[in-house]
Amino acid sequence: MSAAEAGGVFHRARGRTLDAFPAEKESEWKGPFYFILGADPQFGLMKAWSTGDCDNGGDEWEQEIRLTEQAVQAINKLNPKPKFFVLCGDLIHAMPAGQRPPRAPSRGGHRRENCSPILQSR
Repeated sequence: MSAAEAGGVFHRARGRTLDAFPAEKESEWKGPFYFILGADPQFGLMKAWSTGDCDNGGDEWEQEIRLTEQAVQAINKLNPKPKFFVLCGDLIHAMPAGQRPPRAPSRGGHRRENCSPILQSR
């Protein structure tokens, strides 16, 4: 998915307002729905815990990436689909070895082959 395609999928609140649900479409009850709240993926934390070094460990993300991909696959199979998905909390625990955190949010800068983006900064 390109950054342009993702623009229609990922929304960011601005001025305490989220444009994903326009009032003219959502002001009337249309029946039950559900949403998913994901929290604290903390990429890198599993290695830190396994080594017992939460201050300096956590430089590998493989387990978290695998689990995140499994979660996305499971969510994509749900029927009916959730109305929306919110991801909150600490997204990373530590950067992979030799990498520095980005200086500013990037648009589609970090990609993994054959994996749809889960989070997009604007």
